[in-house]
Amino acid sequence: HEPILVTAWATDYLPATTTITVLNSDPPQLTLQFAAPSVVESTQVTATVSRNGPVDSAVDVYLTPVGHNQLVLPDFVTILPGSASIDFAVTARDDTHIEPQGFFTISASAAGHLSASGGLMVIDNDVTQFVLSFTLTNISEGAGADASIGTISRGVPSPRSLEVNLVASNPDAVSLPTRVIIA
Repeated sequence: HEPILVTAWATDYLPATTTITVLNSDPPQLTLQFAAPSVVESTQVTATVSRNGPVDSAVDVYLTPVGHNQLVLPDFVTILPGSASIDFAVTARDDTHIEPQGFFTISASAAGHLSASGGLMVIDNDVTQFVLSFTLTNISEGAGADASIGTISRGVPSPRSLEVNLVASNPDAVSLPTRVIIA
């Protein structure tokens, strides 16, 4: 509430003065910010939810992932009386899926406040690189089909099987299976 003094005057008239009170009808606004624009799976980033306006009472802010389960966060946080903000941890859920990075949104809402939203780029931590090796790399043409044994491995163990395709630059010179499965 803000009292405003209004005065009217004109030539040959005595001034008139009155006070009006302006009530703020705009609800307080929440904002949501992150300490970094991205987070790698299985790691955390600090988020801050803030409010403008009066800070004389506590505010429960409800946090919701929007249409995904890639980010782990508390259901709600409480901004304490006398404080305009609170920090909380957001963890990128670790999984064994190999997936491209993606942008994921969180909404923040509180009774009597305008809501806010913000998001993070989640970067996959599942290695997408193979190690391919052979017991022998110099092989005589007459050595036969079992002249060398190949091994394909991926950098991180996974509970998922993976189908791998194989191709040689000269298929007439080397006999390979067209696909193998890493269990």
